[in-house]
Amino acid sequence: MIITTLAVTMIAVLVGAAALIHQRSSTQATSPPADVPAFPSASSLRPIPTSTTQRGPQQVAALGDHPLSTDRNTGLYDIACTYAPWASEADQARRFYESALACMNKAWRTVTSDKILPFSEPNLEVPTRAALASSPCTRSSTNSFAAFYCPTNHTIYMPMDTIGIDQYGDDSVIYLGTLAHEYGHHVQSISGITSEANMKRWIFGDGTPDELDMSRRLELQAQCFAGMFFVAAYSSLSPAQYTRVISDRSQRGDYHGDSPDHGSPQNNGAWVKRGTENSLAECNTWSAPASSVS
Repeated sequence: MIITTLAVTMIAVLVGAAALIHQRSSTQATSPPADVPAFPSASSLRPIPTSTTQRGPQQVAALGDHPLSTDRNTGLYDIACTYAPWASEADQARRFYESALACMNKAWRTVTSDKILPFSEPNLEVPTRAALASSPCTRSSTNSFAAFYCPTNHTIYMPMDTIGIDQYGDDSVIYLGTLAHEYGHHVQSISGITSEANMKRWIFGDGTPDELDMSRRLELQAQCFAGMFFVAAYSSLSPAQYTRVISDRSQRGDYHGDSPDHGSPQNNGAWVKRGTENSLAECNTWSAPASSVS
């Protein structure tokens, strides 16, 4: 889940163009009309400043044609992860998440570098209760969420009371799957995808069909990015763990009575499995037909 604050500043940019008109030289000198300024001499021209600072990685404001949406030949390199032991206490859970994040950082840093996109590591909060989570993306009274990512402060929130410990116990691969999904939102945020999607969502209006469609495409791409990580880090999972995490992610989504902002469980499963193809273009939810992101 990604929780956002939608704010748009409109900036107008004026661009001027100049054209040079070349005339044939004449063997007969002529005097310029009185109203034409004299041609400037070299000493009166201002030199164009040259910058010695190289342009670094930049966000790209795009969706379907974003560098992370179009390349069929790029995915995550195989990576071996070492996970700290899981325990259902916040301190030990944090150690588990931090060890997993170290692996995800290494995996995604390479991809963003290849695409000349900025990279930064996400922050992590593991509150004992969701109601205690302090985030610029939520109100203090908000406690109806499970895990979520806030692009305003680039932080993943994994509250201990809403991640499903009562249901999943010490099956740490389930929590790894949740973290991988939220990390997918971080990749979207630092690369420019989230800001572009949120601008469109703001234009469409909160709760409108088009805004909800944008939300689902954002969520399903994060699911697909999670699938990419699962297959890249396969060597650090047992076959049974790999099957469980893919299966669990395939059961997430909007059920009867939910707001239709995450996509159906069927489509969540489809996009996770597309992610296991480990190709960025397979995760292009933005160009997918509406039936694939419902």
